[in-house]
Amino acid sequence: MPEALRNYLKELFGVETTLAPITNVSALPVMYPALFQLYQGAIEQLPCAFAVDRQTMHLTPGQIKKHILFLSEKFRKPFVYVGTLTDAHATERMIAARTPFIAPGKSLYLPFAGIALSRNNKTPVIQKDHLGCCAQLILLGVLLKKIPQSSGIADILKVVPFGPSSICTAFRELEHFGLGNEGTIPGSRAKFFRFGQTGEELWNKAQDVLFNPCKRTVGLAVPPPEISATIAGADALAQISMLNEQSPTVFAMELAEFRKHPVEIVPLESAEIKLQLWLYNPCIFGKDRIDLLSLALSLKNDPDERVQIALESAMKVFSW
Repeated sequence: MPEALRNYLKELFGVETTLAPITNVSALPVMYPALFQLYQGAIEQLPCAFAVDRQTMHLTPGQIKKHILFLSEKFRKPFVYVGTLTDAHATERMIAARTPFIAPGKSLYLPFAGIALSRNNKTPVIQKDHLGCCAQLILLGVLLKKIPQSSGIADILKVVPFGPSSICTAFRELEHFGLGNEGTIPGSRAKFFRFGQTGEELWNKAQDVLFNPCKRTVGLAVPPPEISATIAGADALAQISMLNEQSPTVFAMELAEFRKHPVEIVPLESAEIKLQLWLYNPCIFGKDRIDLLSLALSLKNDPDERVQIALESAMKVFSW
């Protein structure tokens, strides 16, 4: 089954998926190693894990949901059930319950990634209401003039930390949301994407499908020296606006990087330092600081009226 899973994901996404066995299972109830082979990996650059059914006993959709939720909470990452799923009714029940699953060679349902695939459809279906991380970075890169308005995969690979398959998926997402059109370079099979608008017009059109890059905020007593974070939130806005600048207490870093440095988290309400955990590198476009567009997305719903006034002023003088 693990080999069938690897082959299926390669067929769909065009890249090899590394499946690393999860060995720290001693803290799990004894039934889990008996029921599943556990692997960690990634789909479209999204870290996740797989519970491959050993088929030692029949599991109902309700039991599968219970086990997948338990494993996801235990390991703090999305888990995907992998099994044969020959019963179409069982598949429908798992989709209704939003239980991630892969039936190699047949179907795939990954709500955390916004991807679904049926037996008769070889192109992953987009099932989300906002852009994915790669697609958002491509759009921001174009608006910040780091990526050409009409760009091929090679142009984008120089800027964003995603592979060709993720970029192709991003092209489909951008087209799905009406932000431009995907095409093929004449005389080759190489794909490119051309946005339908430019500058502020494109930014305004994309507002409903852009997401807040800050996944969550944690409290720290002090900023640990081993973590490299950048000034964020209203503190970052104060550096480029008329907002009163004070000693920074809000910082940001990529969530994936934060996970490499276990630190003591304190209650957010009493924390001296607030650390925003972003879905991508906050400084990907701004070298040592957050670019204005990403900062604007992170502050979009800030309830402080002073912040919104300062943000509006900064956006008015932004060079589109």
